[in-house]
Amino acid sequence: MMRRMYTSSVDKATAKEPPLFTVGVQVVLPAPMRGFKEIEPSSLDLKAVFSCIEAQYECKIDIDENGTAITVRGRNRERANRAITEIREHLRYEQGGQNIWRAQFLIHAPRNGTEQFRASLQSNGGDLGVRPMAVGGSNPESSTPDGFAAAEVEYKQELRRALDRTARTLRHDPNAMRMRVQFGKVALDEWKRGKTDYTFNELQNLVRRIGVRGTGRMMDVVDKKVAKALKVRLSAADGDLPESVRRYLEPPAEPAYSLVLETKNLRVETTFELVQAKGRLREKTKPLKQYTPGPFVAHRQEKREQKVEVITSCPESSHDWVLEICKVASLSDDSSSVPFTVKDLEMNLRFQGDALEGDFPNIMLSDTFIKAYDIEKVLGKVTWKYTISLQYNLEINLFHIWGKDTKSPPITMGGVMLYSDDWDDEMSSSTSQSREWDESFATQFLKPIDEEDGGPGEPGTTQDSLDHFLSWVHWIQRMLDDELRDRGD
Repeated sequence: MMRRMYTSSVDKATAKEPPLFTVGVQVVLPAPMRGFKEIEPSSLDLKAVFSCIEAQYECKIDIDENGTAITVRGRNRERANRAITEIREHLRYEQGGQNIWRAQFLIHAPRNGTEQFRASLQSNGGDLGVRPMAVGGSNPESSTPDGFAAAEVEYKQELRRALDRTARTLRHDPNAMRMRVQFGKVALDEWKRGKTDYTFNELQNLVRRIGVRGTGRMMDVVDKKVAKALKVRLSAADGDLPESVRRYLEPPAEPAYSLVLETKNLRVETTFELVQAKGRLREKTKPLKQYTPGPFVAHRQEKREQKVEVITSCPESSHDWVLEICKVASLSDDSSSVPFTVKDLEMNLRFQGDALEGDFPNIMLSDTFIKAYDIEKVLGKVTWKYTISLQYNLEINLFHIWGKDTKSPPITMGGVMLYSDDWDDEMSSSTSQSREWDESFATQFLKPIDEEDGGPGEPGTTQDSLDHFLSWVHWIQRMLDDELRDRGD
């Protein structure tokens, strides 16, 4: 239990002591993980939280060099105690809380239950690891609906536990965050050499071990042809789409074009804006030169890597999915945080030839610019956003990746993500106080806005919040699989 010691600094007052801080409250922290987290006095996150608490309660917070005692001094004991309450909330230890920063792997329930399931590990190509894929046919006579139902219940319980643990931990995190569901392929970098076939239990043990060791990841990209085909299908409001989707679906007015420049420490993003030209001047402007870079948004690279990943491997599908929550680094509008200006970029940016896929401008950056600012990667992105329900949006991206050499043709890949505007409303701001989130992740983030919204199936058929969310995930997953199958890949 945490011990408190109250001392009045009035007894020790001197003429030099600031009159603001007249009452002191000291907290002596117990051994780490005995109810509270281990703290690091130099942590930037912790300093940011304490700075906000100091401003809110007009107090001064000090941490001893060993991180074992925190002293709060303020105008009166009530304010100091309220500050201590906030500190306790942020430092409260959650069982398994440290584990959420490692990728958490789950395996989706096999259609015919776990007993008949067999999988092999298939190479993703090059050094991209392997992916579990279901093999062979199950014996229909020995598989039962009850087998699938039991496996599905177990999967959903495990998923629910992982999500609830994530919510309990992140509610005390001061950072702004962003949550998305992304589709792609699992990549496992560790497996038993020579072993090709896995039962369900063997595969489950493998991915759990990989999650603990950090030797697996999610490649959140899809085939560019699949992404483009999905865009065409949604833009045309295909008649095969569920009525519940067509009810809300509207083609995006215009795609968004953005350019990303990555250095060792920064990720600088700018959106291409239309040149402000009208009439004959606009008509004389070549299509590829009708764009100019807009203001920068900069992220610190080290911050962008802090994320929670709950990954579901789907061996019976061609695509896996991940629910990802990223800590969003402080955005900077201060040009001093970026070593070059918009004008510098504009002067070194050239448009050439025909547009790339998705109508992204075919660009070239000067070698002088790339070398001067140690640019490690140049990435162009085209984004289409679709509203597919009252609750969810679907975003489709085409990524053009050059690396350091923009003279060579770029590698083009696709990206597909599902998200809710409500998630952004709840997570996009940093805070000095613990978020008032429900203990249930599904209740907090996945509850249908419209009670009659049964997902992309029949209206009113899905009641549980997690089931409703999964119905959307699986619908997108099936569309991606269908498009991939239609192309014979």
